[in-house]
Amino acid sequence: MTPTKTVKKLSPFEIIDSMMFKKDDLDFSDHLVSSSYNYYFINRCLSMMENIVPVVQEANKISNLLSKEAHYQFLKNALPKTKYRGKFIKKESHDDQKAIDVICKHFEVGQKDALDYYNMMPPESIKTLKKMYERKDE
Repeated sequence: MTPTKTVKKLSPFEIIDSMMFKKDDLDFSDHLVSSSYNYYFINRCLSMMENIVPVVQEANKISNLLSKEAHYQFLKNALPKTKYRGKFIKKESHDDQKAIDVICKHFEVGQKDALDYYNMMPPESIKTLKKMYERKDE
């Protein structure tokens, strides 16, 4: 296979797609490819696929000994040809996000603390706060 030509910085997901699905060789002499490659993020993304965790774990152990190109080649050759389907943990969505935002604003706390406040506050107090801030926002 011939090295692929790049004209823009590659996203980590494009690198993973190239590694796992296309099985392309990347031109690491190209500054854009080299600067796009991040051992940690590549390993982290790949570790979200349960069936390849052992391979990624080995790659992680030796990543400080390998160049970026050698790390890429190791993973490209060790992983099965498949489409990347890793799942990232998404931010929790709450039933009453508006109330949590109002609590954040009113008490000057972060989302996590506001959620705790929300769970402890009586519903009447939450309604009062929401009404108070609806008037201010108008």
